Amino acid sequence: MLRAFTSFISKRGLQAPAFALALFIGIRCSSSTESTKEETTSKEDAGGGVAEKYELQFNPADYNPSVATIEQLAKADTGAKGTDLKTIESSPPETTLGFRIQVFSTTEIDTANEVKTELSNLPESIGIYVIYDAPYYKVRVGDYLSRPDANSLLRGLIDRGFTDAWIVADRILKNPPLRKPAVPPAEKTE
Repeated sequence: MLRAFTSFISKRGLQAPAFALALFIGIRCSSSTESTKEETTSKEDAGGGVAEKYELQFNPADYNPSVATIEQLAKADTGAKGTDLKTIESSPPETTLGFRIQVFSTTEIDTANEVKTELSNLPESIGIYVIYDAPYYKVRVGDYLSRPDANSLLRGLIDRGFTDAWIVADRILKNPPLRKPAVPPAEKTE
């Protein structure tokens, strides 16, 4: 039968080994999908509907806190009494094209963090960022929409000793979160 099959293929101008291989793969694939369907059906039957039983008993409301509990947590977090939940908003920072001042660049993260610590005495509204751009850690300051706004801070940084500082185009935060003020180290009392 195989000889008849190969002679049929050779009369048609096809190469027998390639066609035979494709035919073999097709037969194997169709038999494997049938066995997969049978395995899936047998697994579902073996479970006996256990998952279905728990799905019917599940009540998501059991896991939700009451509105009164949420209001109490909100008051505790804000420290204000009588705060209406509708007035509490938190919006994620949006980014846009703008300018920052690059103060320092190094391949050592510890050195970059030291420079960031030196800059921590800047006003709270000015963001300080350590950005990794392989292989460099870049210390950048500020979120400015225009170059003239960034230029005013640049002069101040140069006066403080950061003579290599320069303005760079960067993605900036439109509404950056306020950073916590630097806490001065506690003085030792003896």
